[in-house]
Formats: sequence, C-alpha cells, structure tokens
Amino acid sequence: MWTLFIIYTLSVAVGQDATVVTPAVPSSVSDVTSPIMSVSAPNHTVVYLNSTLSRGSPLNLSVVLDLRNNFQLSFRTCSHGSLLSQIGGDDENYFQLVLDESGSLNVSWSSGTESKSELLGRDLNDNQWYNFVWTYQDLSGVTVSVERNVTVLVSAFVTSDYLRNVNLQNGSKLLVGDGQFVGCLKDGLQTWFSSAVEVDDSAVQWHRCPTETVCNHTVNDCSSSPCANNGRLYSVFVLLYMLQMHAITAVVV
Repeated sequence: MWTLFIIYTLSVAVGQDATVVTPAVPSSVSDVTSPIMSVSAPNHTVVYLNSTLSRGSPLNLSVVLDLRNNFQLSFRTCSHGSLLSQIGGDDENYFQLVLDESGSLNVSWSSGTESKSELLGRDLNDNQWYNFVWTYQDLSGVTVSVERNVTVLVSAFVTSDYLRNVNLQNGSKLLVGDGQFVGCLKDGLQTWFSSAVEVDDSAVQWHRCPTETVCNHTVNDCSSSPCANNGRLYSVFVLLYMLQMHAITAVVV
C-alpha cells in the first residue's frame, strides 16, 4: 500500500511539470503584432516616452488630479506635445499641460464656469531638465512656474474664482504623453507614476533617459500664441477622447 501511494504521487508531479513548461501558442496574428499593454510596477520615478502609431497616450495613471493640491513634473525633450492631461465626466472640466513647438509651456484648465490658461517660457525643448511647479494658493488662485536647477526661470500667479470647482472625477485616467511627445519625464513628490495602470511597452521605458545632443527644430511662429477668447488648446488624443464620449452619450440617449 505504501509503495502504490508513492508511485501515484510521483505520477501527478510529473504531469504538473509537463503542464507548466508547455509553451502558449498565440490564438491569432494580432496576438503577436498588437502593442503590449502591461500594468506598471510601483516605485517608478523617471520614464522615457517614445512616439506611438496610434497617437494615443502611452502611459495612463489611475489618479484623479486635484488642482487644490501642489504638484510638480520635470521634463527633458527636443520634442513637443501634451505632457499631462485629464478630462472630467464631461468635456467642460479638464486640465492640460502642453509644450508647444516653440518650447513654451501652456497650462490650462476649466471648471465649466471658468476657463484659464497661462503660457510659460520659451525654448524649453532644448534637451535640458526643467521642472513645472503648481502651487495652489487657497481660494485666490494658483502660482505656476518653471524651474531649472532649483532656480525659478518664469513664474505667474493666476487668479481663479472657480479653481476649487474643477471636477475631474468620472472621466479619463491621468494621461501622460499623447503619442506625439518624445522625451523624459520625472515624477514629483506626489508619486503619480506608481499608479500606472496602462502602459504601452513599445513606447515606455522606465528608469532611463537617452541623451540627445542636438535638437533640430522647425518652429511654427503661430504655435506659441495662446488661444484667443479663452479658447481651449487640446491635444489630438484629448479631442479623440471627447468625440468618443459624445458618441457614447448619443447612443445612450
């Protein structure tokens, strides 16, 4: 009886080993060629973003941005595009941080009742590290600034009576990049990157920042002009997201 019991147990173990080492066979060609979207591990602080064919955000964070909190984001690039964006449950509430072709940083937000934007600096896409800082000033407004090596290069105080009403709940994830921006980003003390939930592995590289020695720019002279009459500056991906939300709403109605 004891001998039979040992033999039976051994046969089960061999069967389990065989099951583990059996390679998985892709069910279709799309399983091989589709971009790999993975879930990020925590403790990431620096990321390099490459362009994507889909022109969609390669890094999505499970974070609801609260503009009543202080935060910062460092960047180094020869490129341009959206660095950070989020839309609330409707397209009236949003936040976006965009580096335009001239290297000016455009920060904009809306509560639906009030829309604000501020243009900061120029030639910030010269492959040097810069730090964008958002400092909430209670009910009076916000100070937005750009630093380099702890030195404040440009700063502006923006009065906003409705900043505390910006509601980004029930909308998009916090979108890092837009598929067009190529460069490095560094997280601040808020540690957003540890909340990554969707990562395009073909365009995202953690913990490294390639050195590009020469930045060749072709600048559109109109690119740094802020939108007139409180117009909104959206990245392509944000516009596509808004159109998709409107389409879904129309179907439901």
